[in-house]
Amino acid sequence: MRAALAALVCASLATGVSAAAASDLPSAFTRAPSAADQLPPTFTGLPGEGRPYESRRIATLSGTKRDWSVFIFKQKVKKRINVCLFVFTRERDGGGGAGGGCSPSELFFGPGRRVAASATGRVLAGVAPSRVARVVVIGSRGVAHEVPLSRDKGFIFNCRAFNGCACVISRLQAFDKLGNRIANQDWRSSAPNCRRR
Repeated sequence: MRAALAALVCASLATGVSAAAASDLPSAFTRAPSAADQLPPTFTGLPGEGRPYESRRIATLSGTKRDWSVFIFKQKVKKRINVCLFVFTRERDGGGGAGGGCSPSELFFGPGRRVAASATGRVLAGVAPSRVARVVVIGSRGVAHEVPLSRDKGFIFNCRAFNGCACVISRLQAFDKLGNRIANQDWRSSAPNCRRR
């Protein structure tokens, strides 16, 4: 993985505010780690925020030219703990990169933003709290795409767009086991070059 691409980490997560509690963090932190949960050795986290710890790989996706892995991990910044969501891309030709963002642990999940997600390149990746049973991406043309959740409530949606996800995603929705919609995030881009697809 090229270290230079790991600099693509300035994006913040789309989250809201809630009280700090263990239940407000991704459920993957409650299980024991495995060898697959180790971050790539060349990745050392966000500059100035300490080394990552308690990492978990929460979702993977394979494409024809690249593979994606979604990780969550913690970083200590002075007296605060941040929770980070990152997507690592591995190209078939040996290249790769990383992108994502971090939020204070007490802000990771919050009212109106019950799904933490980040658009990185051609994929939208994220993690939902335990009460979420289903995640749906609404495209810019109104088509609903149900996105499979991993056992850790992680997910990856391949936007299949050459220029990335920005112009092709309208909304991100989440539903509980009873079918109640508990999140309806607006992902419409205001970029002037975006057109409906």
